Amino acid sequence: HVMPGESDALVSHVDFYASFAAMTGQCLNESEAPDSMDMHDVLLGRSDRGRDELVVEGIRAKTVLRQNEWVLIPPHDGPAMDPNTGIELGNFPDAHLYNLGQDIGQIENVAAEHEQIVARMSARLGEILAGRRTRLS
Repeated sequence: HVMPGESDALVSHVDFYASFAAMTGQCLNESEAPDSMDMHDVLLGRSDRGRDELVVEGIRAKTVLRQNEWVLIPPHDGPAMDPNTGIELGNFPDAHLYNLGQDIGQIENVAAEHEQIVARMSARLGEILAGRRTRLS
């Protein structure tokens, strides 16, 4: 039974595969669901400890890295705004960094004030994208 409520734990829909496998006593082989993490304790309300990081892929393979409260949007080519909708597309010549703990709407780019975080997260995103999996066996 899951008690109603809410959680700030970082969980992705990708994690359902490993979580449901764990809930049903199934073992995943190394090639299965390489980016799925077992978050069943979070889903069942037994833990508030979610992922530490998550890569989100958007339109045209644009990637964003979230680590705890930080979100890094690396540089992407293309127009800044969609001319038909006026929606920002996430295309910037420089990296953007947001602190979701203080700016959930991702309004204030704080990359210039936190260059070390940008460098660390950029390097980590490169490692993840160069690898074949994020779930440890």
